[in-house]
Amino acid sequence: MGDINQQLLEAALKGKIKDIKRLLKQDSNINHTDQDGNTPLHLAVQYGHENVVEYLIHQGADVEKATPDGQTPLHLAASLGRLKATKYILIHGANMDKEDKDGYTALNSAARNGHINVMHYFIRQGAEVNRGDKDGVNALHTAAEMGRLNVTKYLISQGAEVNRRDNEGWTAFHGAAQEGHLDVTKYLVSQGAKMNKGDYNGRTALHVAAFNGHLHVTEYLISQGAEVNRGNKDGVNALHSAVQNGHLDVTKYL
Repeated sequence: MGDINQQLLEAALKGKIKDIKRLLKQDSNINHTDQDGNTPLHLAVQYGHENVVEYLIHQGADVEKATPDGQTPLHLAASLGRLKATKYILIHGANMDKEDKDGYTALNSAARNGHINVMHYFIRQGAEVNRGDKDGVNALHTAAEMGRLNVTKYLISQGAEVNRRDNEGWTAFHGAAQEGHLDVTKYLVSQGAKMNKGDYNGRTALHVAAFNGHLHVTEYLISQGAEVNRGNKDGVNALHSAVQNGHLDVTKYL
């Protein structure tokens, strides 16, 4: 039986629907998992075999079965931007709000990977755009930190709150500045990001830009009114942060 189940996994991976039909007639386990916890449905989604996805679900594949890290077929479809598979899985009973082990929903998985078409579908189906994971990190936080300007714009157009904090007081603005994404940083400012808003340790966007050596972001933030000498809760300001990490160009500028 183990051989039949392994054959089923391989057939799903390769998109061989005739073999899948034959193996299921031989009582193979439609929800059998490989060493990584992937079912045939996971593999069909991953490799883009839409006809296999539909057939497996029609034959009773568990749309909610997750890998050890909590990835359901819906998470996988969303992260890969497979809209047709996403729709089919959701229509057949998948929980759109189910979180993986990191607390990510399918919407956040799509946001991380820049799939606006999938995000649009989820939001139309009622996904909460400001919902955070176990750390309070939501889709906008993720998009900004990843430097995905189009996703950032889309989420804000759909009601994402620019100054929404995560559990550490971090906003999307902090994430964009930390990673040096000047275009996203500028857009967030245009949408009302609070220039001198600190996280729960008092760190502002300027602190984290300087700490990570992002000169252009540092220059821009100061040009927009960032408080140069403002310290965090420990009294550390942007200059201290730049010096601490050896960022000479930022240090000279400050």
